[in-house]
Amino acid sequence: EIERLGLMLGDRVILEKGGEIIPKITGVLTEKRVGKEEKIVEPSECPACGEPLIRLDDEVVLRCDNLYCPAQLQRLLLHFVSREAMGIENIGPALIEQLCSSGLVNAPVDLYQLTMEQLMKLERMGEKSAENVLSAIEESKNRSLEHLLLALGIRHIGKGAAKSLAKAFQTMDALLRAGPEELQRVAD
Repeated sequence: EIERLGLMLGDRVILEKGGEIIPKITGVLTEKRVGKEEKIVEPSECPACGEPLIRLDDEVVLRCDNLYCPAQLQRLLLHFVSREAMGIENIGPALIEQLCSSGLVNAPVDLYQLTMEQLMKLERMGEKSAENVLSAIEESKNRSLEHLLLALGIRHIGKGAAKSLAKAFQTMDALLRAGPEELQRVAD
């Protein structure tokens, strides 16, 4: 799309509403160029961890495939705590960044091991805030299997597939025991 439009860094563009909300660039105002615009070069490595980026044959998107990439971890955690997934309120981007950079959280399961003392050592975290975070984490343990499956961030498992899997298998143990044939029989 960048090549098709002839888009360069620093260009002024024409935006339209694409679909419900997402803005879509429909044109480039080349007459507004001042000569400082730069060609957009597709990155070859992840800006967060430096690992090579990959593109799957059936996708347009470049991906960092490093499971230990700090940016990947932060995005996974944001998704995990989101309202649609585990619904852990009081944990937002700033707190996730602190939890990751401090080494307290390296995977979603680590959220469930956090203590009051650990949280109180974080910047802008008072006793009441720490209590609220721990309470929200505790409440999330009551979420359904459907929410957990969505929260895990498994590629191609969205709300519909998570709901179908939860309905078909009822428990995580049953799902983990399922073979490829059983999984393929589930809708979505």
